Amino acid sequence: MRYTLCVLMVLVLGPVAASQTPLEIVERAIKAHGGPSAVAKLKAFERSGKGKCTVVGSEVASAYEAKLALPDRAHFTIEMSLPAAKVKTVIGLNGLSGWVRANNDPCHDRGGTPRRV
Repeated sequence: MRYTLCVLMVLVLGPVAASQTPLEIVERAIKAHGGPSAVAKLKAFERSGKGKCTVVGSEVASAYEAKLALPDRAHFTIEMSLPAAKVKTVIGLNGLSGWVRANNDPCHDRGGTPRRV
């Protein structure tokens, strides 16, 4: 069933996703925010939102908050209300180093060593 759903999604959404390249999407976003000069002046911003997402086939309530200090610092908080429990993940980035914390678990350092992909 999952395989059929995945194939159906690719067939339906594939042409839509392929109609724009990632570069075209970014260029449109820059233009929508006032052009390159306006984006270059941007130093920091916050954004938050609520909605629903699908996790293992179930739709769950979710919320996020993002705080960014450009060019290299970011703090994200993501909360999801799963059927079994509420999950809160916090991610911090500072240049090439960062950390992740899920619920009340200790932070996991993500190191400052660049990795090749």
